[in-house]
Amino acid sequence: MSKRYRDSISLQIFLAFWLKHAPIENFHKQWAREHAKQISAKRQQVLYDSGTPEKCIYFVCKGMIALIEINGENRRIIKSIAAPFNALKTTSHLHSDTPRSGKIVALRASKVLRIAYSSINKMKEMDPLIARLVNILVNKKMRQQDAHIAVILHKSVTERVRHFRLELNQLALLMTQQEQADYLGISRRALQKSLYALLTSKSK
Repeated sequence: MSKRYRDSISLQIFLAFWLKHAPIENFHKQWAREHAKQISAKRQQVLYDSGTPEKCIYFVCKGMIALIEINGENRRIIKSIAAPFNALKTTSHLHSDTPRSGKIVALRASKVLRIAYSSINKMKEMDPLIARLVNILVNKKMRQQDAHIAVILHKSVTERVRHFRLELNQLALLMTQQEQADYLGISRRALQKSLYALLTSKSK
């Protein structure tokens, strides 16, 4: 008789995401059970710090996490962000030894799976479905990063906010105004003024 598993909600979410993109089998489920560490993160909990680097990927099942830095003016800068079904890496790619600067923190209470690079790299050359999972997560993040860069290149704050709401609207809807401001590199007051300007221009 085969052994039955009662997977956590987080692992169920991860496996459902993977199954949506690839015909995974029991072997892949067992791999996830053994190598995906489940973390219930409190708001503002630090998951990764460049001062104590580690090579891993954080997959968000619930909540939201972000790679942040504190600039010279003691202001928080959100460099990258991951909502559910997205992930953040602690280096630029899976074979890099250079840690990303800053910290990965939970912006709100979150359910996260941590998977070490070593577990992924050991299997992805042997199993195309693990490689596909990694590629999906990497490509999703790259599209978001490209859109983010295009948005913050706008010198006009109002144009920056307008394009953010156009290009990354689904993400914007999940973020607080302060989080949006920190992601766009502007103050919350500037964000509010821009939102008001965009709203009133539509009503004319």
